[in-house]
Amino acid sequence: MPDAFELTLTPNDKFVRAEWRINRRPAGKKNVNAADLDACNDQIRKSLSDINEYMRRHPTLSVKEDPEFYDYNKLMTRLRNHGKDLRDLLIDDLHNLQTKIESDTEKELNVYVDDENVTVPIGFAFHGGVIGPSSLPSINDFGGFWLTRFSKIQTWLTSDNLDEIIVDSDNFRALYAVDEQEWQDALSVIGERRLAISDKYFRIFDIKVGCKSTWDEAVEGWQEIADFDNILFFLAHSDGVSIRLSGEQRLSLSLKNAFKKTLKPSVTLIIANTCMSLAGNRSGGTSVLSLARRQGFAGLIGTEAEILNSYALLCGARLIHDICYERCNLGEAFKRMREDPTLFPLNLFYSCYGDSSFQLRTPLSPPAGR
Repeated sequence: MPDAFELTLTPNDKFVRAEWRINRRPAGKKNVNAADLDACNDQIRKSLSDINEYMRRHPTLSVKEDPEFYDYNKLMTRLRNHGKDLRDLLIDDLHNLQTKIESDTEKELNVYVDDENVTVPIGFAFHGGVIGPSSLPSINDFGGFWLTRFSKIQTWLTSDNLDEIIVDSDNFRALYAVDEQEWQDALSVIGERRLAISDKYFRIFDIKVGCKSTWDEAVEGWQEIADFDNILFFLAHSDGVSIRLSGEQRLSLSLKNAFKKTLKPSVTLIIANTCMSLAGNRSGGTSVLSLARRQGFAGLIGTEAEILNSYALLCGARLIHDICYERCNLGEAFKRMREDPTLFPLNLFYSCYGDSSFQLRTPLSPPAGR
């Protein structure tokens, strides 16, 4: 069995209390300056967004586009530096814990956050030493980051873990709130070559009730499926506090009121396939994350930074496809998506908040022609 690491982050005025446990035994605690932690989180997310912009300008990751990958390596060095700052904030002076985390033994990490505003891109904490320049960008460039040091990282918005979630396939629905312009832009960038590879993943959009391109349509569609187990998917622009769909921007508080569960027991998994959906709201108000912090919501998959809509569409489609048609649980589907080399490096920008056991009892039957 892998070692089970736990980190509980509790806001306390100007500090965030970081308490560590290994295999349920206390392993160290410290007070982290909240302003320093916020600044570090911002720097990491800025570095990730810069890599996203790099991918916009260098879509094929070709040495012809970036000789000797000079710009790429420069961005990776900056990300590692900020990642080391995060690592130091969380475990500096906890020497026994450092040794355990930085060993080569298999380990998993559960992060417990009791306030959605304390959101940390924990996978990008970095403990490695000096890494030479990459001659060909790959997942190996992320060696030393916690997202590769831990076999699994899962973040919880509550300490009350749910029981295993098995969904009746006959009682399953999906709603895709899709910005029409983002959708068209994504398809045009993906192009014929990528569509040939990924076409089977697009069968997910045939699941009832399908795609809705305005908030009024999305809310109406939600009312049809609120009593069912379902996936609620967003492909739109976000700043972590609001989501803009087809020109109309709605604050997360408004969305929280619109996408309510009924009294009938059912489970919803949210795929917030938008920029910055995990950034939280440091002003103390609601955030996109808060949509999942309610009874009946299994969790939320979202992004730590800005992400190209083409990658967002492919990552989200791959994730949902494997849940629906391969009968993977959420944890397995998330791992597959993160390890898909055709989606590198932006597939690493995703994090999982909530219960990774979400799974259909039987796989869905593919629609005709898919």
